[in-house]
Amino acid sequence: MRYLRLLAGLMAIISADVVLAGNTGKIAGQVTDAGTGLSLYGAVVSLVGTNIGTFTDDGGNYYLINIPPGSYSVRVQMTGYASLTVIDVKCTQDITSKLNLKLKVAPIKAEGIVVTAERPIVDKELTATRRTIKIEDLVMMPWDTPEKAVASQPGVVVRSQEFYIRGGRSDEVSYLLDGISVRDAVEGYSGLLVNSNALSDLSLLTGIFDAQYGEVMSGVINASIKDGGNPKFNFYANSGDLFSQQWGRGYQNYQMDYGRTLYDGKVKVFGAADLALTDDWQPHRELVPNQGRQDYSGLIKAIYAAPLGIRLTALGAQSRSQYGYYGHDWYFFPGSYRSDFRKGRLGSLNINQSLSNSTFYNLNLGWFWNTGKFGVRDTFWDIGRHWWEDIRFFDYQDNQIYYDENGVAHFTAGYNPYGYDRMLFYRYGSYWKFRDRATDQRFAKFDITSQVNNIHQLKLGADLKFYRINNFYLYPTANGVPIFDAYEKKPSTQAVYLQDKIEYQGLVVNLGLRYERIDPQVSATALGLWAQDLDNIDLSSKSIYSPRIGLSYIISPVTTFHLGYGKYFQQPQFQHFYQYLGAYNAIELKGNILGNPALRPPTTTSLEFGTVTEVGKEWSFDFTIYSKDIRHLIGVEYVPSIPEAYYQYRNIDNATSKGFEVTLKKHLGQHFTGLVQYSYAKAEGSGSSPQAVWEKYLSTVKGESLGTLPQESIPLDFDQRNKVSLEASIFSKEAQGAGFLDNWVKSENTLNLIFQYGSGLPSTIAPVDTVARDAESLSDDRSSATKQLDLKFSKKIKLGRLAGYLSLEILNLFNWENFNYSYQREIGPYEIYTRDWQPRSPTSDYSSASPYYDQDGDLNHNGVFEVSEQWDRWDYFNNLYNSNPALSSMPRLMRLGFRVSF
Repeated sequence: MRYLRLLAGLMAIISADVVLAGNTGKIAGQVTDAGTGLSLYGAVVSLVGTNIGTFTDDGGNYYLINIPPGSYSVRVQMTGYASLTVIDVKCTQDITSKLNLKLKVAPIKAEGIVVTAERPIVDKELTATRRTIKIEDLVMMPWDTPEKAVASQPGVVVRSQEFYIRGGRSDEVSYLLDGISVRDAVEGYSGLLVNSNALSDLSLLTGIFDAQYGEVMSGVINASIKDGGNPKFNFYANSGDLFSQQWGRGYQNYQMDYGRTLYDGKVKVFGAADLALTDDWQPHRELVPNQGRQDYSGLIKAIYAAPLGIRLTALGAQSRSQYGYYGHDWYFFPGSYRSDFRKGRLGSLNINQSLSNSTFYNLNLGWFWNTGKFGVRDTFWDIGRHWWEDIRFFDYQDNQIYYDENGVAHFTAGYNPYGYDRMLFYRYGSYWKFRDRATDQRFAKFDITSQVNNIHQLKLGADLKFYRINNFYLYPTANGVPIFDAYEKKPSTQAVYLQDKIEYQGLVVNLGLRYERIDPQVSATALGLWAQDLDNIDLSSKSIYSPRIGLSYIISPVTTFHLGYGKYFQQPQFQHFYQYLGAYNAIELKGNILGNPALRPPTTTSLEFGTVTEVGKEWSFDFTIYSKDIRHLIGVEYVPSIPEAYYQYRNIDNATSKGFEVTLKKHLGQHFTGLVQYSYAKAEGSGSSPQAVWEKYLSTVKGESLGTLPQESIPLDFDQRNKVSLEASIFSKEAQGAGFLDNWVKSENTLNLIFQYGSGLPSTIAPVDTVARDAESLSDDRSSATKQLDLKFSKKIKLGRLAGYLSLEILNLFNWENFNYSYQREIGPYEIYTRDWQPRSPTSDYSSASPYYDQDGDLNHNGVFEVSEQWDRWDYFNNLYNSNPALSSMPRLMRLGFRVSF
């Protein structure tokens, strides 16, 4: 007994098998005598193959904390009893896995007992909604990226590359990689890509968030990287090149990962890489130009188990995306429209140490850099360029959109004011914007977690971030003079939080409080035109407190409910602080938007209630209802200032979101698993994005008038009332047939299906039909509902040590035609004027000397553009514009793939 206690204490001191805070779980329970039911004091409980262990208290209770997510074997030993080993015990991050152990009295030399853990089909410890995506599903389902898996979850709407979760805006989502935020602080999207093969755990939080999660109001996408403890090489290839261009679209995806242990297990190394190429990254039913895309990502992770219970984890990652957009306005010059470039790099060092069997800390130091560019790409550089080479852009000196007049750049692109395209298409020039910006972030995170007793687990943490933002943005104004918005800013944020996890028998309560401070680092001397309003503006740093509470209560052995409340905030995009902030020329700003360093963080008050019930041994049913009140969102306000009025970002928008989610899930089975999910949501507010009302105003006026529209609550652009998702996996296990071929054909087959239905969204495509619109007509229409069925068939192969799968993937199996609500038409700077430039209805002929003469429309080539030819030309351009191929979603697509492991 004395030896076993000494061993347990020593394991607690040198424990090193831990990872980042927020990415660890806990196993706890009670050890009792199998015959009498009495609790056993002093029994040693440990994780097999690790240095994590403890011993039971006088009530037989034990807990093992700071455990990486995964499956483990738990062993319990005590003098006078047969040792017991429970294998395949599941540990989930931020969750306590309950494991009660019963020992049988036996002689000292008795052999140990080995049993397999009975996994509960639901997590009864959850105090809020968590959607966990199994890594095996990422491999076997027709999802080529983790983002596709997240998009299929209830309450999630995706437009283009942006996530809208439970009625929140796209910049209200937090992206975490091994507990590190990779959210781009300037524009609000994820600044780093990671491939599916690299992940050990992926989850989506959509309800109530613990205090460790900051800068989030709608959802947390939390991904954990493998640690290399399983020495294996995996390679995956998936391609549409074996099919026609219509069905394959030039799609190619290659993924690989490799992990191994070194120096007797003290060092673990893991690396992963991904390459994705396609000719059409947003496929429509028709092939359209300028939609090629080239992405790559790579990472390496190394873990060293140092002396004194210290564990060092180093992580390095990089990714790049570059792609073009199809804009129907640029039908005649598709290569002159916009292309985008994004690149991100991450480097971090985590120091983790267990101070005792009940207390550990994490210190995470790191650097995150990302850059974004968009504009007109240099197509001459593209000739002969390889996929690993970055695209290049024309700057304003090379771009034909601008010309130099006495050293001053002037904007020249526009619609044809004379031709019968009726200003529907650009006929000369190029896309009018160019941006090149980079964000350099240095961060330090520290937290300490202590299991004070069997009931309370306390976590105290701090988070510091320091930014350096460099921005160059060129944007033309309606008067033809472009604005150069160049700046370097150094904002910072600081946060402190306290979390108490309270665990009673059948009741779990999470109490949290978070304090956050945002300092935009703007002085009055840096303000130009806006300095005149300083008397009424607070430029000091902004602070906010965020309380959170969540509880889970077990009503019966099969039913539990959870209830949560939280008040959350969102750090504004830094670009909204600084845009054109140093401008002194009011004429340049006319019709454009000024930044605002006095912006407050938007806030969300969230309520959630849910129940989960086990139905038999293989099914579960859960129901969740939620309500969100969103205040102080950022919008664009008209400022009637002197000498010139301007627009500015201000906290003027509000929104509400309500809904419920239902899931019926089949967990276990020899040949079938699956789930059905339904969500109803209602998201209304005064603005879907900061620029939404401003853009609507530009669609309702003509001429040089400036103004705005009244604030009113309308369905938001991502207001999807109904969403249905069905997932099914049908599989056969190893068969014993008459011969080798019969066995090979019948065994180890898997068919995975995903069906998704979504009701229509409000139609938000900006009109360009040269007449002012009523504001009401821009929010009444909804697109049609969408539906899609995807499948992936996989066949397992095994040749000696080589194991793998052959797969066939078919997306949109039935070739259903859907509306593409991701298409966004960008309003040009001249549009408030072009509505006054409408060509007159055909009344007279035009000779070749007239600016209204159209050579292509002169069908009889007699040098006269006749009235009948003018009517034909009028109809031709109208029909051409109204047949926008980008308004249709993807057709049936097919891909063949294979995966090998050894």
